[in-house]
Amino acid sequence: MQQLTCSHCGAANVVAVCSRCERAFVISERRITEGMRQTADAPWKEPSGLEVQPCDFCVSKDMKEALTVRVDRGLRQRTCPACNKEFLSAHGLKK
Repeated sequence: MQQLTCSHCGAANVVAVCSRCERAFVISERRITEGMRQTADAPWKEPSGLEVQPCDFCVSKDMKEALTVRVDRGLRQRTCPACNKEFLSAHGLKK
């Protein structure tokens, strides 16, 4: 896990890499408390040793959700929970 700053709003975000698909994803409060990232969410600010695996995309795939739902979850997990804008690619995390 690493802490990265959103280039759009300046919020600090904790980012992990999925152990299965190797995609980088932002960890949010609801990801920790409810198991899945939500649209209305907030950044998780405690980069500790808590294991958050796999990413929402892989969880969605395991649940056999529709492809549109999986893609939405995959794209959402790359956004800042504070401003809902994608920022991981600005840090060189392309996957």
